[in-house]
Amino acid sequence: TDLLTITSFDRMTRTREPTIESLFPRGTFTSRPFKFKNKPIIVLTARVHPGEVQSSFILEGFLDFILDTQNPQAEELRKNFVFKIV
Repeated sequence: TDLLTITSFDRMTRTREPTIESLFPRGTFTSRPFKFKNKPIIVLTARVHPGEVQSSFILEGFLDFILDTQNPQAEELRKNFVFKIV
């Protein structure tokens, strides 16, 4: 399982998120993401169960939207929230 963090550099601290020992095997990642001050975290998941094919398309559409550097709405969301995508 992969975990993707999407946000902007606004309100980024120098502190990193703590390691979750039981979640990731040792040596499978280089470092944890940075923490952000006063920035809520939104967790999105897709394809938790094999029959949830439609969620793949919805998540792909969300990624296309939130990563669009020309979209002011997406920019504002990245500035104000941290998105964790599983």
